[in-house]
Amino acid sequence: MCGALNVEVYNTKQMKERGVICASVRGVKTFDEMLAGTLYDVSDKFSEIGAYKGMSVYEALALLI
Repeated sequence: MCGALNVEVYNTKQMKERGVICASVRGVKTFDEMLAGTLYDVSDKFSEIGAYKGMSVYEALALLI
């Protein structure tokens, strides 16, 4: 999602119980730029499966497969 996303909303107990994961990417304008970007912020649930700030979006997507 874009930088306007508040990842902390997805760190609430209710969202974690639902298994919601998310990350944001900043400084991009197109989908291709986003795919070539790096994660700016990562939800706790996404961190549990290996995502981290600074990780490439391609690597993060591979965690979801």
